[in-house]
Amino acid sequence: MIIVLDASVAAKWFFHDEPNVILARHVLSNIEVSTEQFLVPDLFFIELNAVLIKKSEYDFHFVKKAMELILRLGLRTVPSLGDILQSANELACNRKISVYDGIYLALAESVTGRWLTADLKAKKRIKSPYVISLDEYRKGEA
Repeated sequence: MIIVLDASVAAKWFFHDEPNVILARHVLSNIEVSTEQFLVPDLFFIELNAVLIKKSEYDFHFVKKAMELILRLGLRTVPSLGDILQSANELACNRKISVYDGIYLALAESVTGRWLTADLKAKKRIKSPYVISLDEYRKGEA
């Protein structure tokens, strides 16, 4: 199964005080073995950068090293334009969610995969079989 990786999961790889760090690092270990199963929308990198900058309290060197690690992973990246964006807009309007969440959901739906998020509020709000939490990923080894 294809996993659409959310920036909320990747952010946990860099901060030890986050909940579910061990589960998030398990995902990283799986990615390091093979990126085949994982996809990210191009939006992922911008979102992750924003989180890293804020949580590191604007530490440029920290952010630079973290993003170098992320880029070395070689995650398959899908543009958020065209059909994905149109689907995301429709999902956002119909479900009253952000277009950012809509992009992850639209991508997961388009590949019949699962959007893996650490954002439990988003998962609860969206209520879609295409969205899974870190706990669900670990249990099912999606």
